Amino acid sequence: MARIYPAGWNDEVVSGAARREIDTLGMLQRGLPDTYAVYHGVHWTQLNRGFSVFGEADFVIVSPAGRVLVIEQKSGPLEETPDGLVKLYGGKGKSVSSQIARTIGGMHKRFSGAFGAQNYKLEEMLYCPDYRVKYPAISGVNPERIVDAARSDQLVQIVERILPADEPAQPCLPRLHAFLADELSLTPDVRAMIDAVVGTYGRLDCAFNNAGIAGPTGPIDQLAVDDIRRTLDVDLMGQFLVARLSVPLLRASEEAAIINMSSVAGRLGYGLRTPYAAAKWGIVGFTASLAKELGPDGIRVNAILPGVVRGARIERVIRDRAAAAGISYQEMETQYLKQVSLRRMVEPEDIAAMALFLCSPAGANISGQAISVCGNVETL
Repeated sequence: MARIYPAGWNDEVVSGAARREIDTLGMLQRGLPDTYAVYHGVHWTQLNRGFSVFGEADFVIVSPAGRVLVIEQKSGPLEETPDGLVKLYGGKGKSVSSQIARTIGGMHKRFSGAFGAQNYKLEEMLYCPDYRVKYPAISGVNPERIVDAARSDQLVQIVERILPADEPAQPCLPRLHAFLADELSLTPDVRAMIDAVVGTYGRLDCAFNNAGIAGPTGPIDQLAVDDIRRTLDVDLMGQFLVARLSVPLLRASEEAAIINMSSVAGRLGYGLRTPYAAAKWGIVGFTASLAKELGPDGIRVNAILPGVVRGARIERVIRDRAAAAGISYQEMETQYLKQVSLRRMVEPEDIAAMALFLCSPAGANISGQAISVCGNVETL
């Protein structure tokens, strides 16, 4: 099976177009040999006249020889116009060929800067699994590089034809994977996100660090280093990055607040979930330190420590932990709730209510606190 980067992609609870992209990742992983690597959600930022220009490729596939294929996926229906294929976003049509051109152009600039213009091969493909293109000749995209609903079951075979495994290695190959993993960001670009907020609202009053993943479950000596690093990067480093770019804007607000999402694992420890627990402990220390640093600027900083929150994510955690312990899901769920004084799960609305309280004038004098919303979890 193909190698997928970053890991954890099949842990996400998503729907709609994002669900279709997860389906595509599964197809590529199962169909391609392990000598191929698939990078998904590849983002980059270019500075243009002082502003971040944000770019994204749905999938970047690397052959054993180092030839690269960028796949632009368009889920759902498309429109065929005299000017080519169009995708509707909120009722507004955007040219598919223009979107692909921007993506490929951005990738060429990054690749040529890293390897030199003659030292890499970059291919492109449009994948529209839900729509059959009737007039590919006027689509604005190379018809040979369109994989539509009529050919979606041939996606893997077409990828292998574009990226032959037995061709001579590209000059960029020795540094290519490090470049994709390190120089291109595999998480949404924070600066572009902040710029989008300012462009839309003109100000920032509250930054809520709520992004996170569950991370791997298992004994420390059996965890993959990549899974450990990804958990720390997303759960802890992501909060540093958001705070770093939010603070200059928050200083201009009269009611500024930062909320960092931690966990009861950040005060109790969590066996078999050490990367997650380490990140959540780090968030508590980060919160206390940042509250001291930003207090003179009038910026309040607090952490919320949820307990067992009802939803699909805790269901996955309980399932994985039950498997690691060799017991049933029901037995593990019972163990979880026995550790909660109130003997019940927390509702997502409870966490939202605490966040709103901390952002509101009612929380004007609360800062530097790690507040558990957990029904009093006694142990994990």
